[in-house]
This record gives sequence, structure tokens and C-alpha cells, in this order.
Amino acid sequence: MKNKISKIIVITAIFSLLISPFFPSLDTSAVEINSNVKNDNNLLIKFDNNPPGKPETPHIERADPQADYCRNIDYYFETRTSDSDGDKIKYGWDWNGDNIIDEWDDNYGNFYVYAEIDTAHEFVNSGTFTVYVLAEDEHGAKSEWSDPFEFYICPNCAPVFIHPLDGLDETNVGLKTDNDWPYFLNIWDPESEQLYYYFDWGDGTNTGWITEPTATHRWKEKGIFTIEAKAKDEHGAGAQSPYESWRFLTVNVGPKAKIINFFKIDLFKNLQLSRLLDL
Repeated sequence: MKNKISKIIVITAIFSLLISPFFPSLDTSAVEINSNVKNDNNLLIKFDNNPPGKPETPHIERADPQADYCRNIDYYFETRTSDSDGDKIKYGWDWNGDNIIDEWDDNYGNFYVYAEIDTAHEFVNSGTFTVYVLAEDEHGAKSEWSDPFEFYICPNCAPVFIHPLDGLDETNVGLKTDNDWPYFLNIWDPESEQLYYYFDWGDGTNTGWITEPTATHRWKEKGIFTIEAKAKDEHGAGAQSPYESWRFLTVNVGPKAKIINFFKIDLFKNLQLSRLLDL
């Protein structure tokens, strides 16, 4: 079978050479016989191949472009290019600006059919970084390097509020005095450092800085109180979301509430009414 295929290829090559004077537009240089190969049955079929185009400058799409770049976060670097031959492409990333490929993104060995991609990378150190990218097609032809993308990784990013201060608030009328009510502050820190939490209960008392995100409080008197909560990391950077450093919650302690049919009142749904009402 191998000999038959080789003969067919040889005949095709000879035929293309014979008819080329009659068809000047026919490119016969696309087929070459490798005379240096010892085995006469082996042929070198050579096709013209163009490298991919220069990739666009890498960039990162972010919801808040003014926010700091932080360590230990996966950032998705986007770029695109094209291949004039329609070949599949993989991308080589240089994460430290030395024009040496540090990581290939080949779509798990499948290469990319489409030209636009985003590749995740995490930086564990702080400082200024320069990122380049090039493209290589499935035949090994490489593009030139992209223009550089330069950015600064902050040595210590502030923690981030994930959710408003959780707990019963002013909509839950009649919180009983002399009961302990829990409140929770949900914070995320990009460096996974030790966090400290502070709760001010609005009645002249507070927790001071504590290491747990949950605290309970017992109000001694009836009234309207505003809880203020904040957090910081072990270096003193205060939590932001994105520009606020405190979380507020107003509570209503003590007023009596009269319930006619509490099964129809959404206000008390899924709550233990016996603890909530000071009747």
C-alpha cells in the first residue's frame, strides 16, 4: 500500500511539471521530491505556510479598571490574531518580559480554531510586570511578539466586602431586649491573610478588633440602633466595597407588635417569632 501511495504522489508531481508550461498560473513549487532521502519510497511534500499575524497587545477586562492588581488572583489576559492560511493556533505567553515563552496555551492540545482567547495567570509576587504573547500555527510557524502590556501588582491589597452586614434589621420589629442577636460580616482577602473585624452596636458599646466574622449583641434598652461594622487585614488595610470602609445596619429593639395572622406576614417568615417579639 505504501509503495502504491508513493507512486501516485510521484505521478502527480511529474504530471504537474509537464502541464505547467500550458498553465502558467499553476504553482508547481508546492510539490517537491526529496532526493536526499535514501529510501526511494519516501517523498517530501512541501506546502507554503505563512505564520500567524502579530497578536494584539494583551489586556485584562475588569469591572473596576481603577482597582489595584493583587497577588494570588487569576487574571484573564485577552488577545487575538489571525492566520492567513486558516491554520489552528496556539499562544505562547511571556509573563516576565524576557521574550522567553513561559507558558503555552494550546487549548489542551486541540489548538484554537477561533482567533480570540483569554488565558488565566496568577502572580504570587508584587512588582511591575511586562507581558508579551506570540502565536504559533499547527505547522510550527511562529508570529512575532505582541506589543507589551505593563502593570503593577500591589504588595498588599485591601480586603473586599462580599455582602452587606448580615443579621436581623429594622424590618424585624420587636427584637427582644436581653436576647443575644448574631451578626455576620462577609469579607474576602486576595492574599488570604488574617482578618480582623470590628462591630459597633450603636448603644455605646463595641467588640473591639476580633478575629471572628460573627458577633452577637444584647441590647439593654428599647430603641432604634445603627450597627457599624468594618474589617482589616493583618497589615492594617481596611476592607472596601469598592469605596466604602464601613457596613451599616439599623435595628429596631423593643417595640411591641400585634400579629393577627402571622402565617400571612412575610416579615416573619422563617423566623422564630417567640424570640423576636417582646409581647
